[in-house]
Amino acid sequence: MRYYCKAFQSYCQHSGRASRKEFWLFFLIHLLVTFLLSFLDAIFQWYPAPLLLDYGYLTIAYFLISLCPLICVQIRRLHDVGKEGFWWILFGVPLIWFYVLYLYCKPGDPADNDYGPPPGHRAYGRPAASDGAVHGPSQARYCGKCGFQLIPGSHFCSRCGAPVPKR
Repeated sequence: MRYYCKAFQSYCQHSGRASRKEFWLFFLIHLLVTFLLSFLDAIFQWYPAPLLLDYGYLTIAYFLISLCPLICVQIRRLHDVGKEGFWWILFGVPLIWFYVLYLYCKPGDPADNDYGPPPGHRAYGRPAASDGAVHGPSQARYCGKCGFQLIPGSHFCSRCGAPVPKR
């Protein structure tokens, strides 16, 4: 449910990356909500009369509300595997949708790519670590608790005050 809410909190944010877990859990809850609303539409017969649609008022309203988060989470998922966001459009093209589905299922890039740090990593794209400081390729040090860049030679994080183990 956290990933579903996260997609709506970053309503039209198409920059960044989304992990497989974030994408698929959002999609699962999206399908469950759609099913529930379709069921309620069927029970109460809330269908637009002049339009011959298979969707009722609740389902149509939900689709309109969730369209932007749905597209943006797909774009962020494609960014996680190093592809441009326009690939989500090709999901509707016969035979090409197999490749796009493969991209949705493929593990994301473990390191930073053109679209940012991997999902789940803290500030500056460095992973949180339980042993204290995290060392990057430039030998800059980062707090293992909050991910903030440490001042060289300091023994405590200037943001959260966590002690930093000596090298």
